[in-house]
Amino acid sequence: MQTDTVLDDWARLRSDWVLVRGDRVVRARLEWFVHSAVELRGLVEEAGFGKVEVVGGFDGRPYDENAERLVVRAVRGA
Repeated sequence: MQTDTVLDDWARLRSDWVLVRGDRVVRARLEWFVHSAVELRGLVEEAGFGKVEVVGGFDGRPYDENAERLVVRAVRGA
């Protein structure tokens, strides 16, 4: 079973996992920070990168509702 909890107004997420096999119960908890494409683009530009592009996969597909992931490509000094 997995339960997800939004923390700090969507700044972080927590996932609590419970795995039951027979008499054995294993619990795990993961927490991570959530960053938007806009926020990541700004951080990368602030770090000194020039040409910054946000794409939805390592193959360069668009970052949209069908994206597999959020990828930021950038070139220093461009």
